[in-house]
Amino acid sequence: MTSKPNENLLRRFVKWKEIQTWLHLIATPDTKQLVDSVVSKVQRLLDLAVENWPSVNKKEKVTYEVLPQYTQFPTEEMISKLKKSVRWKKVFFFSDPNWDYQPEWKQKLSLNDKFMHDLLTLSAIRLHGAHKTNMIIPCLPYARQDDMTPKERQPASLQVIAEMISKYTWKEWYVMTEDIHNKATTSSALKDTKYINLYTWWFIEECINRMNKEEIILSSADQWWDKKISAIAKEKSLKNIIVLKTRDYSKQSEWDSTVEDINVFWDVEWKDILIHDDMLDTGWTMCKLIKELLKKKPKSINVATTHGMFNWKALEKLQKVKDESEWIFGKIYITNSINKKWLPDFIETIDISTIIANNIVRIYKWLWVDRNDNIDYTKEREE
Repeated sequence: MTSKPNENLLRRFVKWKEIQTWLHLIATPDTKQLVDSVVSKVQRLLDLAVENWPSVNKKEKVTYEVLPQYTQFPTEEMISKLKKSVRWKKVFFFSDPNWDYQPEWKQKLSLNDKFMHDLLTLSAIRLHGAHKTNMIIPCLPYARQDDMTPKERQPASLQVIAEMISKYTWKEWYVMTEDIHNKATTSSALKDTKYINLYTWWFIEECINRMNKEEIILSSADQWWDKKISAIAKEKSLKNIIVLKTRDYSKQSEWDSTVEDINVFWDVEWKDILIHDDMLDTGWTMCKLIKELLKKKPKSINVATTHGMFNWKALEKLQKVKDESEWIFGKIYITNSINKKWLPDFIETIDISTIIANNIVRIYKWLWVDRNDNIDYTKEREE
């Protein structure tokens, strides 16, 4: 007696063979606001491709999920669980452990708690059959370690973080950050995966447009960023000033700044100044620089900082400097790489969802990535 083949299994096999990989985005509770915007733009870009080239493209549906609130065992071990299947999908997982989102039922979770949760989620994505796993983490934790060689018996922290991330993204797909503190060090640490660091030239241009000033002088926060500021100034045909910051590490306390002196080398009297830095954390350096610039009697001072961390009463310090400046110190422009809540009126947020959406589609469609592509292709343009 011969057995007949199982028709249901055969049908499922044929159906499986016809499956194409599709796009799935996953947001943590921290990143929901950003990812909502990214998903709509990614879907619109894919729809436009079908509308304009129907013979080449087929209509695709972007799937999307937001993970439940952060939860812990009584031992405070983090729990992570996917809500939807990721099998055979190209997944882009968003992480932002820096944000001040907190569950209502729990005391404040630390950055390390949330980052562990996100690493566990990344592991679950790979474990449960994702075709490709990508991680988008605009502000990478531990990225301020400048040297891979440990000093004073310190660990190579960034290397450890990079190894954990690379284990689940592998060499085929991407880890995406934005305006990382030390790109050379991070690229070396993430050498086992494809790494893309988004540029912020478009961000500076947007800040300049919002300032609406005739002649703007660019300034870095210290000599560390002078090369970058000079390159942007050259590209945009602007003037830039040189800032020299000196430190005294013998006076270092646990949380106070080691900055001893700041020198500004340029005549800025009655000029509009835009200071650019990659992050604004405790605010010590920025406040000291603004006070030094105020002595030179500029017309206005504004700040463009990619990652607005605002820790250790930074907002109070900045508000005090603003009040003392007689309104010469105007606005601080930040991106929503970290979505802080309850920000004062003098801080203005600029959205990064367009540049992220553009590069997600580029990666998904096997195109070249563009680290400065912030063009909104979904808007109608005049011929």
